[in-house]
Amino acid sequence: MKTSVSERTKRPPVPMSAVKSSFIEAIGYDTEKQTVHVRLLNGDTYLYPNVPADRFAAFKRARSKGKFFGAHFQKAEHIRRKRERK
Repeated sequence: MKTSVSERTKRPPVPMSAVKSSFIEAIGYDTEKQTVHVRLLNGDTYLYPNVPADRFAAFKRARSKGKFFGAHFQKAEHIRRKRERK
């Protein structure tokens, strides 16, 4: 049985951690690709490439995830993924 290239290279999903925020549901970081994953409360997920690990660590520590997101990610280059909700 043949498998497609995408099936052979498929990686497990990036682990997401729930955060306390009125705007953001969960965040995660792909260390291999240096990409931040942000899932909003509406179910939309955004990926922000080329983010150093220390910037993600600061995001995790930020008292206000929404303010940090707005200041450092919201207007940055990103990839939007479709909603993951039902």
